[in-house]
Amino acid sequence: MGWSVTVMGAGGATASVAGGAARRAPDSAPRAMSDKERISIASVSKTITAATMMRVMPQKNVKLGDKAYLQLPSDWTFDPKFKEVTIQQLMGHTSGIWDENCGIDLATLKACAAKAPQADKSFHYANTNYALQRLMLVRMYGLSATTAEDMATNM
Repeated sequence: MGWSVTVMGAGGATASVAGGAARRAPDSAPRAMSDKERISIASVSKTITAATMMRVMPQKNVKLGDKAYLQLPSDWTFDPKFKEVTIQQLMGHTSGIWDENCGIDLATLKACAAKAPQADKSFHYANTNYALQRLMLVRMYGLSATTAEDMATNM
């Protein structure tokens, strides 16, 4: 596994070090970790994402019962059934959005929004639910991201 540490001083970064692998075979593009590498921290990110969502939502007057698509890129096409998905359903893995029909990269998330989620809204653990929330946070934080391309650079 890869790791990276940066120690920040009052004037900026004072020291950085990295080791291990950012990506390993059989994943695509195996490479060593660097202090500039941007990676998904996988399931660890869910806790961070949920905590950040719960902190930012009240500041932005966003509620758990609000429709999730309203916080996603405005230039995406949304299936009418996708528009029914709430933020709470994404957080609880009860959205009907499963990894089997969606992914976690920007292109597959955009494609996912254009099709209907599964009718089954029972608990089904899926990384896609939290990948969508990470995109929502970019918009909620008020970054200049208004399109999917802008959001990709801020993720």
